[in-house]
Amino acid sequence: MKHIALLRGINVGGHHKIKMADLKAMFEAMGMAEVVTYIQSGNVIFEAHDAKDLKIAIEQKIETTFGFFVPVIIRTVGNFRLSTMPILLAILMWRQKALKCW
Repeated sequence: MKHIALLRGINVGGHHKIKMADLKAMFEAMGMAEVVTYIQSGNVIFEAHDAKDLKIAIEQKIETTFGFFVPVIIRTVGNFRLSTMPILLAILMWRQKALKCW
């Protein structure tokens, strides 16, 4: 199943720096497949067959690999899409109203 990992507070203001190539390699070493990172923000899309304790496993691996703790949020791609729909709708509605004002 495809998942999204959202890593909080990396590569911000020169703190908790992690190169995306290193992060991708870490996920692959953990057995994740089809690993893709998104910009420098620490968002990672990956395929994992065993979703049990993913959050804890990734947080622990980041700490042992990079030397600092990073909170991680894990969502399935489908779950993420559903949870962001209200935000996307609000943005689209706001943009539509803004365009009418012009």
